[in-house]
Amino acid sequence: MKTNELREFTAGLLDRLGVEGHRVVAVERESETVLDIELGSGEALFIADGNEALRALNTVVRRVAEKHAEKTATPMRIRVDINSRDTAHIEFLENQARVLAERARTLKQDVGMNPMSAYDRMVVHETLRGEAGVVTKSEGEGNLRHVVIRYVEPGI
Repeated sequence: MKTNELREFTAGLLDRLGVEGHRVVAVERESETVLDIELGSGEALFIADGNEALRALNTVVRRVAEKHAEKTATPMRIRVDINSRDTAHIEFLENQARVLAERARTLKQDVGMNPMSAYDRMVVHETLRGEAGVVTKSEGEGNLRHVVIRYVEPGI
């Protein structure tokens, strides 16, 4: 499914759900397509109850994209965002991970991050994958699970 078709599908779905005053913008990021839904006053509907409605919308849009990808053998990584909130959060995590990785290299010691969701941990792991002098590892259990950025000697 082409990005424009997916954008139109998402806009049509929002129309059928009765969401007024929306605009869906497709943004190509490094490894994914972000469908950013620009909303005026309807943002609360999607971010209430721990983003449950946004997660449901993400699931529907991804499933439609996956169904079409099966026919074309062209997988797409899709993420639906509301007013760029998620994108801003991801950029914050990526920057924080890079700063803490530099701290680990400078101090030559491990640096632990605060507990975070599985998705946020995945963002940190992907951000630092291949970075010289550090490796990442998730540690802890349940709500205390967090990323540790471990210093490693270069060349090891």
